[in-house]
Amino acid sequence: MKKIIFFTVILFALTSINTQAQNYNQAFGFRTNFNGYITFQYRVSAGANNFFNLEANFKDDYDDDYGFGTSVSADYLWSWNVGPQGLVFYAGTGAYAGFINKKYKYTSDESKINIGVRGYAEIEYRFDNSPIALSLTIIPTIDFTPEVRLPYQSYGGLGIKYCF
Repeated sequence: MKKIIFFTVILFALTSINTQAQNYNQAFGFRTNFNGYITFQYRVSAGANNFFNLEANFKDDYDDDYGFGTSVSADYLWSWNVGPQGLVFYAGTGAYAGFINKKYKYTSDESKINIGVRGYAEIEYRFDNSPIALSLTIIPTIDFTPEVRLPYQSYGGLGIKYCF
């Protein structure tokens, strides 16, 4: 019961702040699919439609190719207002590096370092008079180490951001 009250109070506080989220300069958020991603966006300069995007990813032991691990990524993004007010499209490219340990999946203790490049496409809805934005992201990747390969899936997922 305490958790429900806590999250209700937090949600009310976030949605009652009189901020115009349409023109935010920074955003901190969380995105999920099978993993958890912590995200941070920073506008390149005032009035620009370009952003730096930084992410930390925490992988779980969820498939046969990867074990437990973590990675960090940095992207350069362009943004465009599309459709109804509050709808924004981002596109960009970046790089990532990560550490993967297959110890929990296989009998041998196998650790690898992944380095690669990635594309980035996101559609975001920014609520008027609220610092909250919801997003849907697709991130195709190409690994260069430990071997060159196109992963069988694109990463991405559903996200929520606090804009300031």
